[in-house]
Amino acid sequence: MTQILSRLATKARAIRRTQRYRRMLLDLGATFTSDPARAGAELVTIEGLKFSIKSEEDLFILTEVFDRQCYNFRTSAETIVIDIGMNIGIASLSFAKDPNVQHVYSFEPFPGTYALARANLRLNWPCEEKITAQNFGLSDRDAVEELPYIEERKGSLGVNGMPRSFTPSRQDLNLQRIELRDAAIVLFPILEAHPDANLVLKMDCEGSEYPIFRSLDDAGLLGRFQAIMLEWHKQGPEELLSALQKYGYAAFTFNDGPRGDGMLYAVNPKPPRRSAERAVRGQTQISPIPDIISMPLAGVPVPTA
Repeated sequence: MTQILSRLATKARAIRRTQRYRRMLLDLGATFTSDPARAGAELVTIEGLKFSIKSEEDLFILTEVFDRQCYNFRTSAETIVIDIGMNIGIASLSFAKDPNVQHVYSFEPFPGTYALARANLRLNWPCEEKITAQNFGLSDRDAVEELPYIEERKGSLGVNGMPRSFTPSRQDLNLQRIELRDAAIVLFPILEAHPDANLVLKMDCEGSEYPIFRSLDDAGLLGRFQAIMLEWHKQGPEELLSALQKYGYAAFTFNDGPRGDGMLYAVNPKPPRRSAERAVRGQTQISPIPDIISMPLAGVPVPTA
């Protein structure tokens, strides 16, 4: 009986949260219609973009991006965004909508989530044309792993597995094979292809931010970004802040939730000239990057044109 009451209470809280997220989005002018292409899903239209969503978590991410504006930044210069942890494409599309964003490079390791992101990209031409989406994750090594996956909680899954608070039923849980690649090897050609652009890094990758930082730091690439916006997880922000300080970033962080995670924002007005020692052979001259205007709180193909 106690377990039944606990489950009912948990479900009631989820319903209240869902209702709150919907009200927040409606207050921003969002509209909700049924999605004829996906059973049980809704099409949310907000700020000229369309998203197919199906879960409380999808609604929450929409509020993160459009209400709380966790990844909002403003610039008057040509900008390239790297989105590590694309999920279903909400942040990537919001970046691509900005006329000053020339291109977005996005990475999502879980095939099920990647497929949902591709569907959302197709709903949003011409923004879709500005996004190069890859179905692999980044780390400090190349690897292939099998990890538990549940669509309803896809935004909280990563290489560290499923949070202990999740208790999915067996029919909802499956294993997915994901590929990881060394971040420095993957990102170096992208950075080199855009020497005169602002470079903005967004990360929400459920714990992979730590090995990614190590890879970029070892290769001398971490200082190449004008701005970094990321969600840190259980290991805390100290390792990340220490790495950023070496490159002259001004950074701040705050705790954002009860799970032991939080947000970190960093700005580097004058990224240093560095050479990638591990990512490529030889010395590579790095061009200076124009200043970003403001960032309020809250092996990849490179297009040739």
